[in-house]
This record gives sequence, structure tokens and C-alpha cells, in this order.
Amino acid sequence: MADVAHRKKFLARDDLKERERRQSPYDELLLESKHWPAHFLPDGNMHAYESRVKELADFLTGRGMHPVHVRRILRTGDLVTKEGVAMWLRLYLRKLRDHERIVGTSPVFVGGAVPRSAIADLALTMLECFHPKIGDQLISLFQELLDVDRHRRRRAQLDRLDRMFRAAAKIDALYELTGEPPLSVRFVARTFGVSPSTSLKRLRLWSTRR
Repeated sequence: MADVAHRKKFLARDDLKERERRQSPYDELLLESKHWPAHFLPDGNMHAYESRVKELADFLTGRGMHPVHVRRILRTGDLVTKEGVAMWLRLYLRKLRDHERIVGTSPVFVGGAVPRSAIADLALTMLECFHPKIGDQLISLFQELLDVDRHRRRRAQLDRLDRMFRAAAKIDALYELTGEPPLSVRFVARTFGVSPSTSLKRLRLWSTRR
């Protein structure tokens, strides 16, 4: 009996660790509050937030960082790990600024530098882990100074369009199987509020991925 109780306790503790591992900094806040913090609004919804953070995580792991460290950087208040990344980002920023002094060159495409928007977004994401110790208005001010709010809004719009076009491509595939005519490019463009050329490009993109 004691062994069974011990195993149940161990499994419950393990389950708690798993929930903590998967929980985002916003989860508890959004559950307890009826209003989202102002600095969260540019993302618009949890799907866009999670998608953006995953993109940042892929950026870090693609440069050799261990997934455990990546989680500490993006999901926790581990200041020691964040300090190391901040120093690393400063080197990327220095490289970007050095290339910007050369007239007629594109630092990102020619020099292989990391975009300023990506550096700023990652820096703000690390800072946001300290909310509410760091005030919502102060975080929002830094967002606006660095244009991170605009970057996130644009990214959220693209994420929303991608999900809609993915669904449209699936419907198109279903029509193809049943022998019905495909969705009209102009109809999709009007429905999603984009130009016909954008509609055609994205439908083709998701058709090749399905």
C-alpha cells in the first residue's frame, strides 16, 4: 500500500513538473485576469504568441543552444542565462551596426547579420518574463521605442493569414478528390481581404505543403 501511495505521489509531482514546463508566462496571468496586459496586445492571441516564441526558440536552437537553456531564456526569470544571451545579442547588434555604416549594402542579406527586429523581439521577450515585477507600462514603452509592437502585429497578421490559407488549401484538396471545381482565387482574396496575387501565391504555397 505504501508503495502505491509513493508511486501516486511521484506521478503527481511529475505531472506538475510537466505542466510547469509547458506553461507560458502569460497562462496564469490570463487565467486570473479578465484583461490582457498591454504589452501582450500586439500578439493578439495565444496562438500568435506561442508561434512567435517557437520561432525565437528555433532561432536560438539553430545557433547551438540547448533546449533547456532556451526554455529558461524565453519562459522563466533565470537572470543568469538571460545575461549570457544579452551579451551574445549585443555582439550581433554590433555587427549589424558596423555593416549599416557601409553605404549601399544590406547588412542582413549581404553581411549575414541578424535583423534588428529579431534582436529587439528576443530582448523584449526575455524582459517580459519578469512581469509583473517589471511594470506593464514600462515593458510597453520599450516595445514602442524599439518598434517591437509593430513587428509583432505584422507577424500576428501573417500567422493568421497562414492559418486561413492552410485551411483553404485543405478545402481545395477535398474538392479535387471529389471532382468539384477548385476555389476561385478572387473569391479567396475577397474573403480573406488580400489581393488576388497574394491569394494565388499563398494557395500555391500551401498546396505544395499539404
